[in-house]
Amino acid sequence: MEVGDICGLTKVILMENKVQSFIQDNEITVGLPCYNEDKNIGVVLDDCVSLLSSHFSKWEILVVDNNSSDKTIEVVEIKIKKYLQFDGQIKIIKNKKNKN
Repeated sequence: MEVGDICGLTKVILMENKVQSFIQDNEITVGLPCYNEDKNIGVVLDDCVSLLSSHFSKWEILVVDNNSSDKTIEVVEIKIKKYLQFDGQIKIIKNKKNKN
């Protein structure tokens, strides 16, 4: 390894530490617009909760349902019950009309 390689590696490590510190010290809100996504929304929520809870101290997920005619809302409600330890961090906004 040459001196330039070591300096470059040091810069990468310092940058990773800064990014990690930034992520842990900040809040994030993730919006998930959906329409008839009962087959997909459960997995998406699982992945989001896993990522957000491991990288952010303050986070929330807003699921915005565009008047789905399938079981999207029911699936989201089941996931909210599954993640009770994240009280209030997963929310549903239900549009009464499809707003495209």
